[in-house]
Amino acid sequence: QGSAFTISQASFDPQLFALGACGSKLSNVVDAQDPRCAKATYLGTIVPCSDNGNDDKECKRIGKDALFEVHPAMVNWPDDHDFRVHELQLNSVWMIANFGGGSSYSAEE
Repeated sequence: QGSAFTISQASFDPQLFALGACGSKLSNVVDAQDPRCAKATYLGTIVPCSDNGNDDKECKRIGKDALFEVHPAMVNWPDDHDFRVHELQLNSVWMIANFGGGSSYSAEE
């Protein structure tokens, strides 16, 4: 049975915790979209845990634990839903924390 999953490039842009005067509360001085509010975008390739070269069982355990922590009802869903755990293999990080544009860094940096 083949996988319908064909897109392998991805980026992950988490909302960082509000720092200092950054955020969405009325009491905050700086809008969260202001360049002075630090942001990072993680870019890489999505691969199934079985293709990652690491411990397949550990990768799947971590992935499922994270999923079920956020969506506990899914623990009891039938096995035929065929969930597959994937991970993001990081290639680079783009960051901005001030005016003048962001910077890219390799995964090694």
